[in-house]
Formats: sequence, structure tokens, C-alpha cells
Amino acid sequence: MAAEKGETWTDAAVLPRTSTYDLRASLNPAGRNTNQYEVGNLAWTLFYYWQHCVAYGDEDAMKNKLFPLLKEAINTFIYIRTEKDGKYGLPVTASPEYVSTSAGENTNYDLANLRFGLMTLIDIDTTYNMNDPLLETWKDFLDNLVDFQTDANGYKISSTIGIPSGGTSHRHYSHLFMLYPYHMVSWEDSEEQAALLNTSLSKWNGNQGYSRTGKAAMLASKGDGNGALSQMTTFFDTYIKPNTLYAETGPVIETPLAAVSTLHEFYMQDWGDRIRVFYGLPTSWKEASFINMRAKGAFLVSATRKSGKTVFIQIESEKGGPCRLQTGMPGNNIYVVDMDGNEIPFNLINSENGIIEVNTQPDDVFQIINKSEEPVLPYAIEHPLAETMPYGVNKGPDVPLTSLSFSNETETLTESDPSKFLTLEAEPSFAPVGTVVWANSNSEVVRLQNGLIQAIGPGEAEITVTNIDGISAKCKVTVVGNNFSSYSSISEDDTYAYDSSTGKITTYGDESTIYIKYDGSGYNRMGFFKFSIEDIDKYASEGYLSKIEASLYINSSMATAGNTSWQFFAVPDLTWTEKTLTWNNKPAASTNKLGEIQGKSNIDADSYAESNRVSFDITDYALEQYNSGIKKIAFNATQKNIVAGGAHSSYFASKEHSDARRVPYIKVTKGDKITNIHNPDDFSIQVY
Repeated sequence: MAAEKGETWTDAAVLPRTSTYDLRASLNPAGRNTNQYEVGNLAWTLFYYWQHCVAYGDEDAMKNKLFPLLKEAINTFIYIRTEKDGKYGLPVTASPEYVSTSAGENTNYDLANLRFGLMTLIDIDTTYNMNDPLLETWKDFLDNLVDFQTDANGYKISSTIGIPSGGTSHRHYSHLFMLYPYHMVSWEDSEEQAALLNTSLSKWNGNQGYSRTGKAAMLASKGDGNGALSQMTTFFDTYIKPNTLYAETGPVIETPLAAVSTLHEFYMQDWGDRIRVFYGLPTSWKEASFINMRAKGAFLVSATRKSGKTVFIQIESEKGGPCRLQTGMPGNNIYVVDMDGNEIPFNLINSENGIIEVNTQPDDVFQIINKSEEPVLPYAIEHPLAETMPYGVNKGPDVPLTSLSFSNETETLTESDPSKFLTLEAEPSFAPVGTVVWANSNSEVVRLQNGLIQAIGPGEAEITVTNIDGISAKCKVTVVGNNFSSYSSISEDDTYAYDSSTGKITTYGDESTIYIKYDGSGYNRMGFFKFSIEDIDKYASEGYLSKIEASLYINSSMATAGNTSWQFFAVPDLTWTEKTLTWNNKPAASTNKLGEIQGKSNIDADSYAESNRVSFDITDYALEQYNSGIKKIAFNATQKNIVAGGAHSSYFASKEHSDARRVPYIKVTKGDKITNIHNPDDFSIQVY
């Protein structure tokens, strides 16, 4: 930009998204057309340095390190700002991740970064009497800066781009930075502001892992701990890995760190004019405690919640000064004492929310007690045994698995109902089962595939499942009849390929979901499925074959997946396996499109629904393979087109999924008798 204007800016700085280890990198204004001109990243980064300074009361760092660097960040905005009708605005800059073209002028992302910088520079200058020559420039810029951009759907991306009425589930919440992390606006401001925030959050249906952490923090700032917990529960159940990392294009650390920060918001918040204790806590968390969380003003805060009530708060003041707290205690029950038990005077600001203010000196320590409750010092909370999440802080004691059983100890397969999925039950129910091995005592009666049993002939068989510790369960299966109406067979290989820089050489055959996305180079995922068809003639006895269909379960999908369709193409090469397939060696698909199904949006991975299963007819393809002596079939799964906003990822369950009802399978259904099983022209094809 400086070069475009024929200028040299030695007093301005930016921080592009990627740089060398010394943080040196150029920011090219040409990136405006591809949403890469991220002018505000440095100001955003310095917000966290500012948080550090105010939490430690570090005046030297505030004045001599933060202040000059923040000046350079804001100088960039001063150089590029626009002016119209007496208002300052911003040219086209970036709004992280929302579009791949121009994000438009006055992005809310950079308006929030700019406002933070201006407000902070003015505050530091006036607090410490810096007398900077740019003070009046900052004040004028802030006073005449355009407002945040809004429309009927809440806060927009920029002056020209809003959130669509159907919502978007793109992961980034950069357009809501004025709410979090900056807290420039809140639900407490006015009814109109609260309504705007409610609309904004309801329209932004972000449902990637990073999105969940941001929305949870926003809801916690509203005091909606239950809503915040719902977001974080989905985050832990769906996105986080056992090693606490998170993966989209590869393992990353920023999303787990964002999650930790959000969990802190459950316990304590320090935005605005006060410290809020347990303000974002879910109502189901009746017992909670924390020790020495650091708050703005250099205060160390400890607190205990017992039986759903805050019963104890302790404050250590490192630097002195007024300490305002929202205790959550009834105002008329608040009692403040020093460490010797002497009562300390305080100002009661709001009785209903227990907001008080205490004047402190450096190194003061005082305690706030609810007079109607017995005070309890912070202690380690004993978690329920049923908590099995393996992330350390919330895992209960290890309880060994004592027994396994099938939901039914006996099963009967008939001619009209020849296949079933066996369901395992553990005791205790929350104990991990681990890897299991299946065994079948009579393969001439029952075919067994990872919990799927298929009738072959009359008789009895015993199915046994055993885990790594030798704990087992048995189910007696009786098959009645010999003329079965259908058979089902799960995939023998299923995986996906990913064209990111690392994904191109990575295999994903062990994962429980098959990730499908078409989003341009570097973001594409393509699924692959392979099935055996060697038993077609055996199960369609005497030539009663009418239909062969493939069936996949949509484990989850994002908000705009319904704006595209899923396509399935035959794959002639059958030499690949799920253990070896990568993007670089993936087999080519043919032009034989086996099916196309309209996508479905916002499918939740947490709950099972049969309506989330999709099927398509593969009769012609399967018979052609079989008649050619090829006893396997394979197809890929892709999305038809790119969807604006990028929020169209879909996840199909793989054969490794723990819920057997969701695994991929093919089903052969017998209809009217035909004269030649090997003549595809005799079949009436139905597409589902």
C-alpha cells in the first residue's frame, strides 16, 4: 500500500498470517481481492499482550513495550483509512476465512481491531501522562469511526457482505470480535443491543471445533452457562483428539488453547468494570472451585461453589486499587473479612447480583463469605465415575470393565428378516470396552462381519466377542428357512483421501468417519468404499434377484451441505486398500455415476436417526462386475460443487464406527423370479 501511494512508512507495522521465525513477512495489498490483506492481525495479537499487562499490573511493559508497538499497528490503519461524509472508514481488508474473494470495505474484524487499538492507546496515554503527539489524532479517529456493520441478520462480515438468512457454519467468528474477545458490546448494554447479539449468534451457526470454543465463550459472557456447556460438550465429543490436539488440515494447537481459555470463562470473567465469579457456570455444575486465577487489576481470585451456591471467594491484591466483583451472592448476606477475621468495609453496588467494591492496598488479602452458607475453601472436586472423557481434568477414577453382554442373548434370523446388527453392552456402562475380536462357530449357518450377522442356511451358530483383557460375551443365533429375501454385507475397505500438503501422503483408513468436501485445491476430501459381491448368486437363490443397493450413513454435516449434492462414481481399480490409499495414489474414478443424492445440512453426530442413511441403486454395476468374473465393487464419494462460505463438509460413518448401525453396507433384495441371473437387462432399476 505504501508503494502504491509512493510513500515509505517507517512507523507502521503489520503481522501477516504466516511469517519467518523472526515474525518478518510482507503484506501485499494485492491480497485484497482474495481476502488475504489481514491488516488487523497485529492489533489482535497485541490484545493478548495487553491482557497480560493489566493482569500483572505491569506498567513498564504497558508503557515501553505494548504502547510503541500498538502505535505502529494503528498507524497502518491511519495511513489506509478512507473518509466519507465526515466519517472515517476502512478500505477492503480481510475477514479471516469467510470468502476467497474480496471481503469488502469496513470489515467488522478490522473495525474491532482498530477500535481496541485506539481505545487502548488513548487509555494508556491519559493514565500514564504520555502526552503523545498523536493523542488527538486517535481521539478524532475513534470519535468519527464508522459503526460496526449490521443488518437484519445481525453483525455483518463487512459493509457489503452479511450473514445469509440460512446461516453459515464457517468456523471463524472474526465478524463478532466486538463481542468476544474484545467485549466492546454486551447483553447488559441495552435491550436493543441484547436483541442484536441474540440475532447474530442465532444466524451464525458455526459448528467446527474452533467455532464451538468461540460461541461457548460468548454465551458464557451472557451468563448462559448451559448453552456454553452444550457447545463445549460437542467440541470434546466430536473434534478433540485423545492427545488433546485438534485436526482439520493437520494437528493444531490453537483450537485446544482456545478451548482452555473458554473453560476459564466458565469460572471467572474480568471484562467491563468488574470481575465475575462463576458467572458462566452451567447450572448442572453444582460443585466447583478454583485457586488463584489472575484477573485484570493484578488480582488473584479463588472461589468455591457448593450445592449450586457460591460460598467463598478470596482476593489477593498484588498492586492495590479498587476491586469490583460480581459475587453471585445475595447482597444482604455478603460478609468481607481479612485473614485475621476482621470485618472489612465494602460498597454494595447491586444487591441482586451481589456486586461489591473493596478498596485494597498492595498485598491485601480478603475473603468474601455468604453469611447464610457454611464457607468452604477451594478443594479438588470428586468427579462422577461415569465421566470417561480422557483429557485429564474431568476423568473419574479408572474403573475396570467387569463384563460384556449382548443386548439379546439369543437372536433368530428368518427368510423375511435375514440380517441384524448385534449390540454390545458393558458393565459398568461407562467403562471402555477396547478392541474386540469376533468369532463365529458355524459359518455355514451365519455370516459374521463386525457385528453384522447374515443368514446363510438353517441351523444354529454361536457368536462370541472377546476384548483384549479376555472378557467375552456370547449370543446364540438360530436361522430358520433357506430362501432368504435379502442379504447385507458391510464394506471391506473404506477411507478418504485429502489433498492438503501433508494429507496427500497420509492414510485415513483407521478413522471412524469418511470426510467428504469439494472446496478447491488444498481442501478437497474424497471418500472410497469397496465391497465383496461374491455371494450374490448364493443369497439370491433360484434367480430371485431384483435390486442391489449401497447404503451409507451420514454421521454429521455442516450447515450448507444441503446446498450441494453427493455423487458416487464407480472405481475400476480394486487393488487399493484403506491402509495404503492416499491422495497421491488414489485410484481414478470412471464416468459411471452410480448415484447422486441431495445433501443434508446440520446433521448432528450425537444422535442416531435412520433418516440419516442414504441409499442408491448399484444393480447394473454389480451385475456387470459379477458377470465379468470380478467379485468386488468399489466407488468413490464426492461433492458436486463448491458452496459459498465453505461450510458444506459431510462425514459418512466408516466400518470402524463404534455404532454398528451406522456402518456402510450393500443390500441385495430378492424380488420376482427371473430366468437368467446373469442378464442385467432383465432388471428394473429404481434409484433412491
